[in-house]
Amino acid sequence: MKIDLDPDPEPDHVTGFDRRLLIRSAALLGLGGLAASGLARKASALVPQLPHARANRLLESYCQLSPSQTQGPYWLNLQLLRQDITEGLPGLTLYLFLRVVQKIGAECYPLPGAIVDVWHANAPGQYSGFASQGTAGQTWLRGIQATSQAGDVVFRTIYPGWYPGRATHVHVRVTLSGLPHLTSQLYFPDAFSAQVYQSPPYLAHGQNPTTNMTDGIFDQDMLMGVMPLQGGAYVAGKTIVVA
Repeated sequence: MKIDLDPDPEPDHVTGFDRRLLIRSAALLGLGGLAASGLARKASALVPQLPHARANRLLESYCQLSPSQTQGPYWLNLQLLRQDITEGLPGLTLYLFLRVVQKIGAECYPLPGAIVDVWHANAPGQYSGFASQGTAGQTWLRGIQATSQAGDVVFRTIYPGWYPGRATHVHVRVTLSGLPHLTSQLYFPDAFSAQVYQSPPYLAHGQNPTTNMTDGIFDQDMLMGVMPLQGGAYVAGKTIVVA
């Protein structure tokens, strides 16, 4: 099924930054010294194209705490406030559509102003910022955003590559008021990964021999749904439930 990107999202479901939210996000990050005018400029640059409302079907409605998973060795505290994390890297365009909700009692509610940090490997399976990977000083495929009033963020990235011993995944970390609420990992359907890896620039690296079920860290609760967008891009979505 094809879905359109909403060219003019309504304010009540816009995923990104308005000026007030940017200022609050800056305070949460300890960036209070940034000028309001600078934050406003960031706001205009960071508001993403949003998937059509039909993409909400990727976001489960059940209220069950998301599992915590290992942070792994490649997290960096860079605080790169941005929506597009590609830095021009080649790969299949992917929008990560994430909704953060907080479980209070038996109910879940959108969590605005939470900081969502994502990072993942490039097409050949490398992470930026590590001399051991030959990527020292580089920052691609890393970024943070603050959730909207609906608890949403959308990152524009590329489909992740793989490295030995792990299924295809994206790392995610959620903090609020400087305190970590959840560190986990997001996964993709194996069949879709196999399809992506048949084309450049993934083809040179080949198929991932580690499936979700043979990955010792994989958790079914963090498997994302994927839908096509116009122009050959895709959107993957997940609701993240924190305490």
